[in-house]
Amino acid sequence: MTEPLEYAPPPTDGFRSPYKPRRGMVLCILLVLTLIAGVLRFVALDRPAIWGDESATAGRVVGTYQELVNQLAEGSFTPLHYEVLWWLAQGMPYNGDLVERPAPADGRGSAGYTFTPTSRIVENGIVLTPFYLRFFPALFGTLMVPAIYFLARQMFGVRVSLLAATLACFSAYLLIYSRDAKMYMPFWLFVTLYIACLLWWLRTRTWTAWLCWVGAGAAMLGYHALGYFVLIVSGLIWISYPKQYWAGLWKLPAILAWPIVVGVAGVYELIRKRYDLMIWWRFKEVVRYPHAMWPRFYFPTILLFVAGLYVITLGTRSYYDAFSNRVDQVVRDDGTFSVDANGTGWVQPYNSGRELGRLTLYTTSAYLTGWEWPRTKEIERVDEASQVNPRTLKLLQASVLILLALLAIGLIPWRRIFCPARARLDRLTQDLSVDRTGVARRTLWIGLWLFVPAFIMYSQSAKTPATVFDGFSAIALKSPADIQWPRLPKMPAETDQSVYAFYTTPDNITPFKQAFAKSWRQFKGQFTAETVAWNKSVLIAISVLATLLLVAIIWRRRTLTRNALRVLTASIVVIVLVGLISFSPRFTDKSVWMPRYVGVVVPAFLILCAALIVRLPTWWLRSGAIAVFVIVNLAQFTARVFTPSEPPIDRIATDILASDVQDATTRTYVRTSHGGPEPGRSLFPSSPASYYLWLGKPDPKAPASSIRHGNYHQDRVRVWQGDDASAIARSAERSQQITRIIVWTTFDAKKVDTTDLIGDAMKGRFKRISDEVTPAFDHWTWRHIYNLRRREYVRIAA
Repeated sequence: MTEPLEYAPPPTDGFRSPYKPRRGMVLCILLVLTLIAGVLRFVALDRPAIWGDESATAGRVVGTYQELVNQLAEGSFTPLHYEVLWWLAQGMPYNGDLVERPAPADGRGSAGYTFTPTSRIVENGIVLTPFYLRFFPALFGTLMVPAIYFLARQMFGVRVSLLAATLACFSAYLLIYSRDAKMYMPFWLFVTLYIACLLWWLRTRTWTAWLCWVGAGAAMLGYHALGYFVLIVSGLIWISYPKQYWAGLWKLPAILAWPIVVGVAGVYELIRKRYDLMIWWRFKEVVRYPHAMWPRFYFPTILLFVAGLYVITLGTRSYYDAFSNRVDQVVRDDGTFSVDANGTGWVQPYNSGRELGRLTLYTTSAYLTGWEWPRTKEIERVDEASQVNPRTLKLLQASVLILLALLAIGLIPWRRIFCPARARLDRLTQDLSVDRTGVARRTLWIGLWLFVPAFIMYSQSAKTPATVFDGFSAIALKSPADIQWPRLPKMPAETDQSVYAFYTTPDNITPFKQAFAKSWRQFKGQFTAETVAWNKSVLIAISVLATLLLVAIIWRRRTLTRNALRVLTASIVVIVLVGLISFSPRFTDKSVWMPRYVGVVVPAFLILCAALIVRLPTWWLRSGAIAVFVIVNLAQFTARVFTPSEPPIDRIATDILASDVQDATTRTYVRTSHGGPEPGRSLFPSSPASYYLWLGKPDPKAPASSIRHGNYHQDRVRVWQGDDASAIARSAERSQQITRIIVWTTFDAKKVDTTDLIGDAMKGRFKRISDEVTPAFDHWTWRHIYNLRRREYVRIAA
């Protein structure tokens, strides 16, 4: 390793700006933010009731290690999250026995070892209640606050870093996933640490930073395979970082071969002295060679970067190559990716009707407020927007637009235009303690981080993704033609050719060239046809903005020219990447775009928001932007946790178990529709219902998969299903020990049900003492899906 990269030290003449807080104050603010984040994430951690994905997670980890291994082998997720939860459920064992297990009889998979705990911290294990099921996501969500501060400090000053930590603390999107038992929150934490430690290592070139980078990367891929997108981003960051010391590549072999040369020279020196031979070289100079070489030698970073990537990907590659059976089902013979086999086939109908602009809008609104912009009536078969309360819809839309407008204002360098002295002072106090490389290239790194994973996901989801040509047509023309741009051919999975050989073979590349030439002729024809309809208003607006920018550059030539060149460079890089990714082969057969799948960009998104807010021209605009963000996100989070969003499936399970005991005096009837694994649809029967029934009536002989598949109640819990009034009345008449009857039903959100057929059928024998109606929502859009009703009747004394 080499010495740390040098940068200009802060002034030491006693000057201290009032805008730069002291180190102790910064640590106190960061500690307070972390404590607030912990309170928000751990308070009422069991609320709301778990939903389908969380119960599927519980179904994987509540059994033995062998059951966990079997389910992981048939799954497509990397195992680290489930292994950590299984370790917690087993009482945190620290010792055990490895027992060899035979290979499966069907030939899928290989032999291995299963782990049997013998010594535990908690002797009888830990029951995975909703609190413990969500414990690690809440813990890692709390640690996200200092982690994102650490990341931001590699590129920005204290103010931007503290503001980014504040946004992470109150972000509704991170708060919601911090109480979700899936692996996304731990995964995003390690994504943040991975990029932060990479920048730390490139800045300091120390072994500690390199080991932290490798450890964070291995944990990142251990939690989710989407971390491979982040590996691409890290490669682009490494390439753009200066002082890579390429000259060390030819000096290093000479230094490594020095012991051999010394040995040969020593033997020759002994022979020469004995037989008085000719002096070919001076032995002392050979011995002193490293003393002259080491001071001028800098270790080339490419060697440690490639070695780090190899170590980081080693575990994931071994898992998918030798353990997981799902790879054969997901990856087809031609190398394409089967969405249905991977379990994400539901994404395609969810995104139906959303093109690139609307995908970007609803993903951005989710990251800003924790609320996804719904689809509109014009592009959707069902008018989803009408199912949202109009007042709620307008408030959420207005909050998103206000935040986007404030961030857009932050794009303009107001201080450098109108207050150059204040801008120079800000640079002295804010960015002087940051590595100069980070200051010069941080815009490029943030842009690459935001763009590359998102556009790769989009290009692999869309059959014909938008290209730079399509964007130019959309701006210049009123009605641009729909041009089908081709993709490069996909390499077959069984070929032995290299990538270079495959794409230089005429038979493989000639059809692509012909298709591209045809599309290019269609593109040029849009602008040469006589009937072309130019978008004059947009072109005039662009011309005016370009003229104003030119005037501003002439007025403040030095500052704005430098910024314009940086933007131009970043734009060229982005355009080149757009072209390469747009024409790359397609690996999926359906859409896989979801905000949580593109969630690797969330740390960069929050840091960009913090930087733009700091750039706002006045203090009241900055304070207003922060206040709007905090208020909207806390309101969204509070509505998710403390108001009805998920159906009370835990309460339904409690009522079912009350009627399952011997000589029960309570009878619970359940008749529900609208059930499913999606948010807001966890009814009976479902995997969340099985989970809560397992909590209330555990059965050691029940397989863990019964929770995951939602059939735990079969042969274990007696459930009275139906809401037929006459049948319930006859049953109550025959069973005189029944003194209380509970009925759970659902009805449509747009209907008002005031009838009580059950009460009328039992009139004179039972009376209704409660009638509760609970609305169920899709909390991402706040669509009102249905109403859930609980009615309770008690027997009238004779």
